[in-house]
Amino acid sequence: MKVLHVTETMASGVLKYLREVVGAGNSEEVKHFIIYSPNREYTPVDLDKLFPSTVTLIEVNIKIKYGFIQSMKALYVQISNIKPDVIHLHSSIAGFIGRLVSLWFPKVKVFYTPHGYSFLMTNKMKLVKMTYWLAEFILSQINGQIIACSKSEYKYAQKISPLHKHYLLENCIKPFQNENDRKFSFRYKKQMIGVGRMEHQKDPKLFIEIIAELKKIDATIKAIWVGDGSLRQECEQLNSELKTNVFFTGWLSNDKTVEYLRDSTVFLQTSQWEGLPYSVLEAYAAGLPVVASNIESHRDLNENNYVCFIAENKMQFVEHIVKLLNDEQFYYSSSEKNRKNIEGKYQKFSRDIYSIYKEKFNE
Repeated sequence: MKVLHVTETMASGVLKYLREVVGAGNSEEVKHFIIYSPNREYTPVDLDKLFPSTVTLIEVNIKIKYGFIQSMKALYVQISNIKPDVIHLHSSIAGFIGRLVSLWFPKVKVFYTPHGYSFLMTNKMKLVKMTYWLAEFILSQINGQIIACSKSEYKYAQKISPLHKHYLLENCIKPFQNENDRKFSFRYKKQMIGVGRMEHQKDPKLFIEIIAELKKIDATIKAIWVGDGSLRQECEQLNSELKTNVFFTGWLSNDKTVEYLRDSTVFLQTSQWEGLPYSVLEAYAAGLPVVASNIESHRDLNENNYVCFIAENKMQFVEHIVKLLNDEQFYYSSSEKNRKNIEGKYQKFSRDIYSIYKEKFNE
């Protein structure tokens, strides 16, 4: 069976999702092809080293604003050459272009994972978000089935296209091997960490403001943000003004990011919208408790048997963190529950993704 993945972005959560998918199945039964757009910022330079040698990576410029027709033509040529049995589209831009192009290939089964619907963006005007919603609604009636990565995404898929069958396959990661005993005295180690693009979506400024409030309570608290983006300069300025001394690492390899996670105490997730964030799952796998903003995908975590401390505002972030730092038994009990849950969820993910592909392949 040939599975063709199409994505405009090849970084962050989509990249991690693809690595989990291609690593979950039997390479002798399934051949994976990944078409991605090389013009996106933060695409790893050593991309080929992140996937097994059996995976074929193909560069195609995928654009909507400039080069829409060229993108459709290029994708059409690649699908014609590869002749896939299944096409799996990832994120909004690839979902839009891919579902249109795949109309010329009616025998190919098409799936689409939004990884967070674009109409949920809080930094877009209402008219723009309505346009995104309308595009999703129309295309969902025409072609493709949704493989949702979170419960809230699945609910939106059902609302957008109630007459079609969709699938819920929540993001998960392979449990970390040889996880060291992380028990340490909070007297000596109080380090907060955030991970993600320094963009409006991830709200790194809120992270800095939370650290400023924490330092009023305990000046020994340290903080790290792993990632980079267009808000880097503004964040550095705010960091200086509030004297929070947050260490901005820039983008790191996944292994190095995991090292920082293992060396930290609490993970702060300040996003304004998400699918089901891999950064949170990696924090769970590293044994960290997570305090997160009050959005649907974060509330999904609690519904999915994880322990996620939800905060409505920066002072609630502070309250949750202080409670965790002052009660080691509470801290470790919640952390251990999350780590065990990761193991079970990964086994389900590995089994179900190929069951979905093969179900459609065998029809």
